[in-house]
Amino acid sequence: MKKILFTLLLIGTIPAVGQIIHSHNDYLRRAPLTEALTSGAGIIEADLWMRGEGIVVCHDADQVATAPLFTDLYIKPLQEAGHRAHGLKLMADLKEAAVMGPLADLLARYPDLFFPGGVEVIISGERPRPETFASYPDYILFDGRFDEVYSVDADAKVWMASGDIRDHTSWNGKGSIPVKEKQSMQKIVDSLHCHGKTVRFWGTRDNVNSWVILQSMGVDIIGTDVPALCAEFFSDGKSKKYTCSQPLDVYLPTMECDGTEGRVKNIIFFIGDGMGLAQLCAAETANRGNLTILNIPTIGLQKTTSLDYYNTDSAAAGTALFTGNKTENGMVAILPDGRRVENAAERFAPTGRRVGIVSTGDITDATPAANYAHAADRNDSEGVASQVGGNVYLLAGSRPEPFEGRRDGRNLFEELSQSGFEILRSADSIPLVTRATICIDDRFGEYLTADNIGFLADVTRDAIARLDNENGFYLMVESAKIDYAGHANHLPSVVIETLALDLAVAEALKFADREGNTLVVVTGDHETGGLSLLDGDHGSGYINGIFSSDDHTGIMLPVFSYGVGSHRFRGVYPNTEIIRKMAELAH
Repeated sequence: MKKILFTLLLIGTIPAVGQIIHSHNDYLRRAPLTEALTSGAGIIEADLWMRGEGIVVCHDADQVATAPLFTDLYIKPLQEAGHRAHGLKLMADLKEAAVMGPLADLLARYPDLFFPGGVEVIISGERPRPETFASYPDYILFDGRFDEVYSVDADAKVWMASGDIRDHTSWNGKGSIPVKEKQSMQKIVDSLHCHGKTVRFWGTRDNVNSWVILQSMGVDIIGTDVPALCAEFFSDGKSKKYTCSQPLDVYLPTMECDGTEGRVKNIIFFIGDGMGLAQLCAAETANRGNLTILNIPTIGLQKTTSLDYYNTDSAAAGTALFTGNKTENGMVAILPDGRRVENAAERFAPTGRRVGIVSTGDITDATPAANYAHAADRNDSEGVASQVGGNVYLLAGSRPEPFEGRRDGRNLFEELSQSGFEILRSADSIPLVTRATICIDDRFGEYLTADNIGFLADVTRDAIARLDNENGFYLMVESAKIDYAGHANHLPSVVIETLALDLAVAEALKFADREGNTLVVVTGDHETGGLSLLDGDHGSGYINGIFSSDDHTGIMLPVFSYGVGSHRFRGVYPNTEIIRKMAELAH
């Protein structure tokens, strides 16, 4: 390992100012300069050689004779780019020392292009002697080396410091850097940051894993041959990372009632809309390696494909989950031939059970609607709302518009009130009433934060208390905005909404342990976003992930079951089997 001659001024990791995309060998792109500029690359690299009195751009000496002129490939296009190029660093990797003099003369001819704050040039490769650095104009800067000592004047011209990563680690870009090698590299990065320099390792593998590892170490400059993809990865970094500052308590069930035989009296069915295994893993990592859901020992897998499409939507998935029938995307508890199929409310209310539906989204949207209504088009929210009736004892969610201010002039709140329903505008009042209730609270429609993350758990606890009676109950609780966050590719919201669901599941498990005749099932309707987890730390609650899609995917989903008959949910099966198993246990 080379000795670092920059002075380490502070102890500890110094955070990077942010990743700078370095378009490595930019002249090899199909559209040199243009692609990198469009992608937002901060550094564009060109290898420079002399051909007679002209400067040319190419990789190897045997290409010099036919290589394009530096002026044609970069200077003229930069002039055309105008102010869009301001702030750009053009890295001139000199392949021979003879380039430096002619290059300085050439740049001086374009004072409107090359100046501090405009386009600045970083000299790398066969650089002049450090003692001459200060003699060059302000817009000419230099690429330093980890093992070089500079005078004060020369150091002021060194904008960044670089080194060959192969001199510091055997890491090949896959997995993680060996611990001792990473610690040594981290000291280099910290020292250079303290010295006010940006840091680059050349020779790194050009893949997402390498970008993540280098980013986590605070390496400022990420060299890439795919600047558009790299820039996309680093864009909007806050949406791809999350750190949970305060882990939530989890509940460890007693297991006394788990797997017992007999008739199920109460069913509590949780749906994490858009929640797959990656979403659960992200939440588990953020919560320091703990989730109540993951304390449920019995796990199965459900297949989510709809009747007409590999990637189901929530309507077809809800139909499968709450009626036991496959249908086409967009249809709610109805088959393609128009036949209605028995939904959860129609199945369980006639047995004397109270039926409750809670959602942190629009209460007439596909997932909650499939429990109590039928619709050929999931977007017919007014038609769905008009089907709320005697089979439902508690309905709680957001969006009053389908009930009042309707196109047909009806006010369903008034009609339902006259038929015996209590109409509430605050979930806080759910424990205070003793008859069938519809609660439309704006808070159900809001994204959760650390301040109100327990809202769904509070409502779930109150809903259970309201539904509990000698005949039992069926309660479906949906965490709707895991899906919204997946569509938006926003990892922090995915994690927070999943943690909110976890708190709600804890309330159900506590009830099941007290009562002993309850079944709790936790699953999703589909996965949203194609979430991949790239990095994380259970100790700090840090998680980093990217999304491959802004829509649903077709991956199988875990099914967690606890309580009476939980063993029936082991194995791999279609999503239609879940409600059928529940019905058999609740006979």
